[in-house]
Amino acid sequence: MLLPSEKVTLDTNNKIITIEDLLKDNFIESFEILNNPIRLKGILEISQEEFRDILYTVITKYNIEEFKRNETTLHDDFIKIKAPYRILNFIDTQYEVNIYPSIIGNNLHLKLKDVKIGKLKLPNSIVSAVLKSNMNTLPFEIEKNEIIVGSSYIEPLKIETIEVIKDKVILNIFVTATDIIEFIGEYNTK
Repeated sequence: MLLPSEKVTLDTNNKIITIEDLLKDNFIESFEILNNPIRLKGILEISQEEFRDILYTVITKYNIEEFKRNETTLHDDFIKIKAPYRILNFIDTQYEVNIYPSIIGNNLHLKLKDVKIGKLKLPNSIVSAVLKSNMNTLPFEIEKNEIIVGSSYIEPLKIETIEVIKDKVILNIFVTATDIIEFIGEYNTK
């Protein structure tokens, strides 16, 4: 039960993404300029590889060691993360988690479901307890089996919707001209 049915294939070509990379890469699918207030509204499409790099950047920035070595794949409606895991320092296995993203009140909610260690499925109550025990190591809010990424981590973007389809994450976003100018000013002073 503790050994997985499929072994994890670790993503090894991950790289840190910078603000310049985000601006240079081809994430923008479509954009339009709207008035009152002046803002940009559009669609960002992030490929599976780009998503892995963004995830790796966040994991590295917040020093979340448990997720540094992983396999990340995009499926319809969810993101699957698999990573090696060692039980009692001598049983090599892996854990697997499906993450269902949604936007609620300008915050990104990441609901963890179908968590397994090896072939053993963990109940949500255990997942919730593990998340709560790690609250001090994560910079995000935790409620039951959900990680909530506050809007301040995503600014200046405002995400209206998020959709995961095979090999892509699609974000419907908007950003005001004022927020863009303010962000550029803050970024240039760093």
